[in-house]
Amino acid sequence: MPQEKSNASQRAGESPKGYRYASHVVENPGSEHATFGVQFCLKPSKYHLQGGGSVWEGRGPLCPIAKDLENDADKPQPANGVQEMDIDDDDISIVTTKKPNAEGTWRNLFVTCNANCVRVYEARKKLKPLLLQLYEDEDPKEEFYCVAWTYNADGNHEWWACAAGKKGVVRILNVQKASMKTSLAGHGEAINDLKVHPRDPALLITASKDESLRLWNLRTGSTVAVFAGLKGHRGEVVHVDFDRDGKRFASCGIDNSVRIWDADEAKVIRAIKESHEAADLGVEDTYVYRDKTGTRKKTKVPICQFPYFVTRKVHKHYVDCVMWVGDLLLSKSVHNRIFLWEPTADRESLSSPASNYTLLEEYVLSVCHVWFIRFAMDRSRRLMACGNDKGMVSVFDLKTIPSKPLCEVCPKDKYRYSSHFVRQCAFSEDASFLIAVDDRSCVVQYESF
Repeated sequence: MPQEKSNASQRAGESPKGYRYASHVVENPGSEHATFGVQFCLKPSKYHLQGGGSVWEGRGPLCPIAKDLENDADKPQPANGVQEMDIDDDDISIVTTKKPNAEGTWRNLFVTCNANCVRVYEARKKLKPLLLQLYEDEDPKEEFYCVAWTYNADGNHEWWACAAGKKGVVRILNVQKASMKTSLAGHGEAINDLKVHPRDPALLITASKDESLRLWNLRTGSTVAVFAGLKGHRGEVVHVDFDRDGKRFASCGIDNSVRIWDADEAKVIRAIKESHEAADLGVEDTYVYRDKTGTRKKTKVPICQFPYFVTRKVHKHYVDCVMWVGDLLLSKSVHNRIFLWEPTADRESLSSPASNYTLLEEYVLSVCHVWFIRFAMDRSRRLMACGNDKGMVSVFDLKTIPSKPLCEVCPKDKYRYSSHFVRQCAFSEDASFLIAVDDRSCVVQYESF
C-alpha cells in the first residue's frame, strides 16, 4: 500500500524520482500466450459517482455530490478484505474496494488479461502482487487483448472489469458480486482496445479490427453510435483514447493514421440520452425509449463517418498507441519514438477533415521496433511509461526538458527477461506502483522511490 508521504507528495504535484524492480509473478508458466493488457483501478470522479444518465441533463456542468468512497468505514467489512464465494461457471472471489480499516485506505487493485483469462490483483509494497480473482472464458480459443475498469453508478455502486479480444465480444465482470454482468456483441472482428468515458461510467468505446469504433451503453448493453465509413479507418483500429472531457476521442491503426472524432455532435448526444432513457424505462427492448409526450419510440444508432482530423504524416508505419495530454496528443509507432504534437482544429468542410499538426517533442525509446507495444500515463498525465523489445520499461516526466527518461528499469534477472516484449504498462492511483506485462505472461511490479 502507498505510504501517506507518497500520497501527500503526489497531491502536491511532485513526481517520483524513479522506479525500481520489486517483484513479479508468472501468470501462465510454460505457456506461449502473452499478457497483453493491464489497468489499475482508479478512484471514480464526482461525475462517475453522480451516475450515467444525469451527466447528460442539459449538457451543463454537474453539481457536486456529497457521496465519497473514502467515508465508508462504518460499513461492515470482512476481516481480511476478501470474501470467498463458489460460482458454478467461474472461479472468482469477491473483493472489497478498500482495506478493512478505519481509515478506508484505497487498495491498489489492477486487472490483467492473458489468453482466455482475466485476473484481478492487489499491488503491495515490497511483496508480490496478490491474486484475488480469476475469470476463465468458456471458450478456450478466446484471447483477451485489452482490459479496463468502470464504476456502476446505479444500484450498489459496484466495480466492473471489462475485457475484450479475439472474438470481438466485450465481457463485463462484476468484481464485487463475483459474476459476469453481461456481454457486448456487435463487432465483426477482434477488439484491440477499449476505454471508459471520463465523465459517464456507463459509456464504453471499443476499437476493432473490423475498421470501426463502437460506443456502448453498459446500462442497456446496446450500441449507442458507430464511428466508421467513408472517412474512417482503412485497416484495423488499434487504440483509442478520450480527452479529459469526453467530448472527443482519438484513434489510430494499421493504416498509419491518427484520427480525431467528435463525440459531442448533436446526433451522438441525442443517441446517448435516448440510450439512458431506454435504460430508465427498463423494457426488454433496450433500443426503446419514451419521448417527452410519453410515446415509446425506437432509438436510432448514428453512423459517424467523418472525423474532423486525419493525418498520416506523423508516422510512416502502424500507429499502435495514442493518448491525450490536454489538447495535445502523444502517439507511437514502431520506430523507437513517441511523438508529442498538436493537431489543428479547423477543417474546410465535413468531408475534408483537418490534417496539419505541429510536432513539439520526441521521446526516444531504446529498441522498440515491435508492433502492439502500448505506453501508459499516470492519472495526472504527467508521467509516461513504455516498454520495449528487451523487457525494459522507460519512464518519462513530461514536464522535464530535454526529454530524457526519468529512469529505465527491468526485472532483477534482466538476462532471463531480455527477449521479452513488454506489451503494456499501468500506473497506480498515486503513481507509487508501475506494473508491466509481457509476452511471456509475466507481471512485473516496480515501485517508486
